[in-house]
Amino acid sequence: MQNDELSLNIDGKTVRAKRGTLLIQAAREAGFDIPSLCWHRKLSPTGACRLCIVKVEGMRGLVTSCSTAVEEGMKVIAFDEELEDERRFLLASLMTEADVGSDGSHRDEFAELCLRYNLIPSVMSQRAKAATEGLPLTPSAYTAKDDSSPVLSFDPAKCIKCFRCVKACDEVQGKGVIGVLDRGVDSYIAAGLDGWGGSECDGCGECVQLCPTGALVEKPNREHMRRALGSPDGAKSGDRASATARRVQSTCSYCGVGCQLSLSVLDGRIVRADGVEGVLPNDGRLCVKGRFGYDYVHSPDRLTVPLIKENGRFREASWDEALDTAAKAFVAIKEKYGADALAGYSSAKCSNEDNYLFQKFVRVAFGTNNLDYCTRLCHASTVTAMLKALGDAAATNSIQDYENAGCVLIIGNNMIDTHPVTATYVKRGLAKGGRLVVIDPRWTPFADKADVWLQPRLGTDVALLNGMARIALREGWVNEGFVERRVAGGLAALEELRAAVEPYTPAEVERVCGVGEAKLREATRLYATAENSIIATGMGMSQQAVGT
Repeated sequence: MQNDELSLNIDGKTVRAKRGTLLIQAAREAGFDIPSLCWHRKLSPTGACRLCIVKVEGMRGLVTSCSTAVEEGMKVIAFDEELEDERRFLLASLMTEADVGSDGSHRDEFAELCLRYNLIPSVMSQRAKAATEGLPLTPSAYTAKDDSSPVLSFDPAKCIKCFRCVKACDEVQGKGVIGVLDRGVDSYIAAGLDGWGGSECDGCGECVQLCPTGALVEKPNREHMRRALGSPDGAKSGDRASATARRVQSTCSYCGVGCQLSLSVLDGRIVRADGVEGVLPNDGRLCVKGRFGYDYVHSPDRLTVPLIKENGRFREASWDEALDTAAKAFVAIKEKYGADALAGYSSAKCSNEDNYLFQKFVRVAFGTNNLDYCTRLCHASTVTAMLKALGDAAATNSIQDYENAGCVLIIGNNMIDTHPVTATYVKRGLAKGGRLVVIDPRWTPFADKADVWLQPRLGTDVALLNGMARIALREGWVNEGFVERRVAGGLAALEELRAAVEPYTPAEVERVCGVGEAKLREATRLYATAENSIIATGMGMSQQAVGT
């Protein structure tokens, strides 16, 4: 078996790296801070800014390390006078094309590099594009600043056309909304022909998070950050918000994906939410709710102190008084009526750790198993079915597995709307050649991307799935060895299934469900013959006895 690691030399230092790793990533992980503005570890190489140039023994000219994979025995020069002079020249050239400097409301990686190469005195020194280092001003036909989106703003004067936003929208989020219009020096980034507000952009903000210059920035709280941080000491190189904004890692409280957030807190208020890069499950991704839906935290309707009701009216109380009052009431009820007169009701919005402590409290302090929480309404049937069929009530795969599935079967699940970050992994898998089957009576966004979209009549999912099982059994698309080893009842159970689904011929399925044989057979083939397949079910299946 070929060794997964290799050895190379960078500026006289031996570096170990995995095969296939890009040279810039291997160098940075080894402590060599090769500059770049277009490269990001989540995106395919672009080579647009050229700042990551290095010298590689045996290769002609200066090589872009963002588009060159490491090789065994490679000898690399990452820093010398010629390379640094060339990088300074490239940055000066960009300064003739784009404005540079931050107003405090965003990070400007371009300005940070210009400061590093002594082209500007401070990252807070905002400067319009200008002739720099003797280079002439680059003519361009910039379009006007676009503020038409409700959540983000685009300033083409600050755009260096690194294409991070274009690739982030396409390769990370799988949306492909952002593109390039016009040609040459007159080309510019755009979201459709009618501006950001008139485009299909849903405001996920991936482009904002990956923009290196501040050409794309968040709208919410920008003025507040600009006023508070727009001073020479306001923005510290390397910080996305500011040196004075506190960073807090948290978990998004909306859907069940559990995206990790990096919150910027200024003067006691959340002013920005970023996805945490390199941390699962989202690896920096967010949806519009996770990135911009944090304003409820500061709603004036939220309780900030405990309330105790007396004589039909609530009054404010201290935490000690409120806790003592609640505890005395619980004890009194338990002593008078018994432990089972008490119950606990928790929330899926809480963390796993919080819910563990809550159930421990109910079972130990109350002394009862009367415990429930809101998601039982949604997924009690799912839990029961998975325990019976798989022996485990939780998902059997990770969210990231969707990206590597040979076929994904989505049934009764509008994933793009309800779990957008999970959907990004499905879309990445499709871009790699994965196949998609959607079963849903109504149109959902994934229906347009599906290889096969089955639209059964309402409430006929059981007949449809039985028909698919019959086809798979008759065509021999069942791994009988796996059934014998891993399924209770083994091959005898398989024969029971065969007998149960035999009445569901393609003609009977069409009569009951309204789904034709050709589509039914193709959907079954895609799912059953893929090397690895995943089923993504949802409320459409769990909310009623017969499915969607």
